[in-house]
Amino acid sequence: MTAPQPPYEPSLGDYVVHPKFPEWGPGKVALVEGGNAWVFFRDYAGSTPEDSRRAKRFKLADLPLERADLTSDVVLDNLPPYERNGGVLMLPHQRLTLADAKKVFLGQFPLGFKDETYIGDLKIGERAYKLAAHERFTASLGGGQLAQFLASGQVAEAASRALQAVTKQLNLLSPYEAMAFKDALADEPAAARYLRGLDALLQAPTLTAPTFEAYLAGFFALPQVGNSRVHSWPVCSAVPFIAAPNRFMFLKPGETQTAVNRFAFDIQY
Repeated sequence: MTAPQPPYEPSLGDYVVHPKFPEWGPGKVALVEGGNAWVFFRDYAGSTPEDSRRAKRFKLADLPLERADLTSDVVLDNLPPYERNGGVLMLPHQRLTLADAKKVFLGQFPLGFKDETYIGDLKIGERAYKLAAHERFTASLGGGQLAQFLASGQVAEAASRALQAVTKQLNLLSPYEAMAFKDALADEPAAARYLRGLDALLQAPTLTAPTFEAYLAGFFALPQVGNSRVHSWPVCSAVPFIAAPNRFMFLKPGETQTAVNRFAFDIQY
């Protein structure tokens, strides 16, 4: 006869599930104190905006939870620090679950990323005009052309084509960022260093920290002219994204932070 298993006693950081509410998804124990355990559940949206932020509190003496078969979860492992008000634990922002976000997105674009409204054209939508910019970059600097321009000393021409790739019929950069980038690329030695780093980044078969850091070194060598700021994530990420959107992402920190706050995801920006 096997001995009965002792009741589960949660510890800080444990992953748990509620067997009666599997739709809540896994949860993570945020606090164990005074005979209670507080748990944030990944997929729990609640019925009010406040519910989505609040940790569930359970009495240890009558604990309905079970240990989850998990060692990590990308959402639960990156929750922002909670706020405490007495016996209530709250995330700092109203939270939107991934399932809810998909519903919102598919409500606007029923066919998802293949929806014609999402794809759009050169004036509206989200994809077509970026694809056109990528095709312009490929035609003007792709296929080894960037390296050839640099090898032949045609730095100004290469810089002009790189600038056009992210400013012609494209709204990734603000007018101030576009002007700052243009002014910085007018410094030919700095532009040459930046473009060499860009070419090495685009040609690298495998992306590594040293390769990206070499690109950053060239980027930060670009001078700031006047009051417009050139050293920003949008300017830094725009050209690699347009050159190879399957490998690089465009980063706009303000929009990104708004999005991750809604998902209760702490990017530690």
